[in-house]
Amino acid sequence: MAIYTWTNHDLNNIWIDPANWSPNGLPDFGDSIVVDNGDTITPYFGHQPDIGSLFLSPTSTLSIYGGFRQTWIKIDGPITGGGGIFVSALSYLEAGSGVTSAVGWVYVAGSYQWGGSGSSQVVTLADGARFNFSTQFGGTIYQQGTGATTIAYNGPGAVSSISVDGQIATFVTTAGDFTLNFAANLNPSTFILDAATGTIVVCFVTGTLIQTTRGDIPVEELRVGDVVVTASSQQRPIRWIGSAELDCANARDPSACWPIRIAAGALGPNKPAHDLFVSPAHGIRTTVVTDVLIPASALVNGATIVQAECERVTYWHVELDEHDILVTNGLPTESYIDHGNRVFFSRTTDDSIQLLKNGGARCLTYVSKGLLVEAVRMQLHARALDLGWALSDDPFANVHLVADGQRIDPVIDDWRAKFHVPASVSELWLASEWGAPNLIGSSGDGRRLGVCISKLVIDDDVTGARHISADDERLVDGFHYVEDGNRRWTSGLTRLPSSLWEGCRWPFSLTIDLAGPAVPRWISPAFSEDSVIAAPSMEMA
Repeated sequence: MAIYTWTNHDLNNIWIDPANWSPNGLPDFGDSIVVDNGDTITPYFGHQPDIGSLFLSPTSTLSIYGGFRQTWIKIDGPITGGGGIFVSALSYLEAGSGVTSAVGWVYVAGSYQWGGSGSSQVVTLADGARFNFSTQFGGTIYQQGTGATTIAYNGPGAVSSISVDGQIATFVTTAGDFTLNFAANLNPSTFILDAATGTIVVCFVTGTLIQTTRGDIPVEELRVGDVVVTASSQQRPIRWIGSAELDCANARDPSACWPIRIAAGALGPNKPAHDLFVSPAHGIRTTVVTDVLIPASALVNGATIVQAECERVTYWHVELDEHDILVTNGLPTESYIDHGNRVFFSRTTDDSIQLLKNGGARCLTYVSKGLLVEAVRMQLHARALDLGWALSDDPFANVHLVADGQRIDPVIDDWRAKFHVPASVSELWLASEWGAPNLIGSSGDGRRLGVCISKLVIDDDVTGARHISADDERLVDGFHYVEDGNRRWTSGLTRLPSSLWEGCRWPFSLTIDLAGPAVPRWISPAFSEDSVIAAPSMEMA
């Protein structure tokens, strides 16, 4: 079997260009791959051959990304070097029995099947991701995102039980015991453990914990008459519990339905103790000079507090004899207050309850904007930095093309990005990271902003250069409105119509003039790439 070293000789970042490999040719079944130049390489879409060992230098990445097409890759040799592997939502990575050691990081938005040995990888699971293992996995598992991810044992023998001790989950099977190590910011005791199918559903929304005289109880298990312990240590009986399920996917404005995720520790140590999900208008007790209630939506910062996209959500509400502050997952949040919407929460836990009068008064002032809110947002910003979040200083926002599923990186010259594109391309996307001004400052602009373009030029050296202005009517999908007559922001993923390069006879260059730097973006302590994937369903407090 041969060893192929990635050189990117043609500067087009195309896997299936033989000139980009040394020796000249394409890796095949069992061949080993070396990437030691800091590049991010992306195999062509579709089913990939099995490869042998993989070496990725610490700054190099294997991106298993096929656009809107599925891509499968199997590695059957040691994974060394310390670099990373990115598995997109429709892609599948398998580490076979020949993987006798594995280092580096793996970010999974699709599926990762582990069947090797000797791993010390850091595996980060995005919303909807799946991690299957058939042999002992010795690495560490993180979660990034807001929705359910699934971990399943699919090796020999049946699973008889799954138990959790601290950050370690143990699968007891007829073939032996297997353990998984979870990162310190995860709380495995809140996972759904299903020994019958050998799975763990990592879902922080299975039950918001409400502090009661019986201990911390999931909201869906509470009953009228249970006594809660409020943030001021008062004991108050529950008078009413209601819930409502929303179909976010088919709502006129899905974002109005999506819950807000407050990450563990976002407002201080153990505040909350683990991730908390609430409705956008739900009041969170904060202290700036005095105690106030601030709606969760006003605290969204794109890092430790985000809006969780999902298809369905069930909201629960708990009403006391008077409005008060509950302790939910360790964080003070308000109890239900009736503003004429009780009928909306039609599912109740007791048909014989006595309803309280509409229009009760809040126990604290409810503030949704102004100086107090901005002061709290500044505190959240500083807290996010303390927790290891950082703001990207890349002014080009990792801009690149995706041509028929292949990633193409640019040559950057000043504020100009130049790409080399094959003439046969049929589908072309301009992709980048994105940021939103309102997530990092006091701006009210909540648009997702990728890169700001002033002009595009397509040139195949035969038919002549084609100059495309920012206000070209063909620039529709993924573009915001034209500003100042000559510049236009992308949304982070934009489709370039084929009419732009129609008639080009040869490979062409696509040059993009940028009007300025990208908006700063938050970078997670665990992983810096952006992934937005809708979660299937959620139940919230």
